[in-house]
Amino acid sequence: MERVLNQDEIDALLRDARRSPANARESNHALVANPVPFVFTRGAGLTPQQLASINQLHETFARQVTQRVSASLRTTFEVALVSAEQLSFTELLQQMPEQSYLASLQVQPIEATALLELDLPATWPIIDLLMGGDGKIQPPSRDLSEIEDLILRNVIQVMIQELEGVWKNLLEVKFGFVGRQSQQEVVSMLPPSEDVLAISFEVHILENRGTIMFCFPASVSNALLRKLAHQPVSRKRQVPAESLAARRRQLEGCRFGVEMKLPEISLGAQELLELRPGRTLVLAHRVEDPVLITVADRQMFTAYPVRVGSMRAGIVENRLPSTVESAKEIL
Repeated sequence: MERVLNQDEIDALLRDARRSPANARESNHALVANPVPFVFTRGAGLTPQQLASINQLHETFARQVTQRVSASLRTTFEVALVSAEQLSFTELLQQMPEQSYLASLQVQPIEATALLELDLPATWPIIDLLMGGDGKIQPPSRDLSEIEDLILRNVIQVMIQELEGVWKNLLEVKFGFVGRQSQQEVVSMLPPSEDVLAISFEVHILENRGTIMFCFPASVSNALLRKLAHQPVSRKRQVPAESLAARRRQLEGCRFGVEMKLPEISLGAQELLELRPGRTLVLAHRVEDPVLITVADRQMFTAYPVRVGSMRAGIVENRLPSTVESAKEIL
């Protein structure tokens, strides 16, 4: 049975409340004078463990995009992870540069829309290289033409494929390129207060620098974070600096012959006999496939031939497994 207070007891409680410490009253007044809105859709941000997992995953993405796009452009195209952060969609839009290439991506089967942002000045060297130029172009102040947009999509498709690849072991998703979006269309893409996961990369191509950013809505980022929670973050074994220095000293006086060449290709004798000046011998090796790098006449790497200024070079794709005989001879 509830007890009902009489008027004297109520007056006594009010007197006790008035005798509360002054600092408590001041604190209450400060809270009332400076209210802070609470948004129930906002999360607490990324934990250090989540951030480490996301960084590790997308550092792999950056390396693979570097290799594939460099091979396609035949020049150095470097991609490096800059940051991964969780913020509201409004805050993200406020950070975007005015000159940006914005495109929407459809994420299936989650049925969500992601956003791709690429600095517009960094797109011109890519387009120029794909059209046969040297990439040393002064970025014009105009927007991309329809043809230039279609040419740039080839590189964007490579990025999308690599992103699917690094996410594959966690989430079976497909990223479909929907199309380029205007600033006005992007603003209405998501609710202003929705949390998004923004992953930014720095791009370095020839003398030009820019950024690439992928923005994922809460439905996609939460699904990824749940999967990452069950994936331990593996750390690379740290080799002591003294050991590395000793190895370098041992190798300083060594020289090895290095050659980059096509894999062995079988040709018929009749094809060789029919060769004449001006005729073309078709080799069974596609331009986009890697070639071999031999060190001391031993096949050690696969690589993509590229150009660095006036020099020719190769971006190493994979290291080939060494045979037992090779290891014994080295020892």
